[in-house]
Amino acid sequence: MKQIHIIRRAPVRLATPGRTPTPPHLLGRYMSVLSLTVTGGFAIGPAIGGAVLAYSPDAVWWGGALVTGAIGAGFLLASGRIPDKPQTATGRSSGE
Repeated sequence: MKQIHIIRRAPVRLATPGRTPTPPHLLGRYMSVLSLTVTGGFAIGPAIGGAVLAYSPDAVWWGGALVTGAIGAGFLLASGRIPDKPQTATGRSSGE
């Protein structure tokens, strides 16, 4: 249960306004690259999946298992880098 809580909290922490490592003048460029990769994946994914399915139907399942295992291992490796308590912002407090 603890891992689910950590995984759920991580994207919220990364998306906190004002705490992004991206320079403000590059935000549009980064957003366009993200959009391009997502739509590119939607366009190329079915073609690659169809080719793999035509070659070997079992390869689709083994490939999915391999990708799922790699993502799970990545979460396990990153779990030590995510703090248990959220960090407080430094600077002016909300009462000032």
